Amino acid sequence: MDEKRFVSRLSNYWERLRLTNQWEATREQKILPDYARFNTASIEDIWQNCILLREQSKAPEGEKIYVYSHIGSKLKDNLPLQLINQPVNNRMRDVFAAAAVTDQASEAIKSKKPIEDFGQFINKKSKLVKYRSCLLPFGTEDGDVTHIVIGVTWRDF
Repeated sequence: MDEKRFVSRLSNYWERLRLTNQWEATREQKILPDYARFNTASIEDIWQNCILLREQSKAPEGEKIYVYSHIGSKLKDNLPLQLINQPVNNRMRDVFAAAAVTDQASEAIKSKKPIEDFGQFINKKSKLVKYRSCLLPFGTEDGDVTHIVIGVTWRDF
């Protein structure tokens, strides 16, 4: 799938979820779409290229802790660790280069808008991997981010 089309498709789906129809004649705009409305069947053909981060708890300092809740089957080769239910943190990048896609999560939490990112890293097969990603924040009506869906496409050289 074309990388730009992939990112656009995810961003457009997020926007459709954010705009809700309470009544036929009115549209209410929410800051964030509710994750309960997210339906993987709507993006089933690309869900295997996605990561889901969910809020687990708050740290003693009041900072939120997010954990890996889903890692798509096409991403597992570049994410060699068993990450499900493991916390997301910046130190993960030292362990495996593909963690770079989660680095933008804090920006998505602050902006409450989709974040597009691209970059490159060397994978465990010593190939250069160039990636494009899209981070989509989901949450409550008051703007509290509870989930982040990250879509990733890449090519290795």
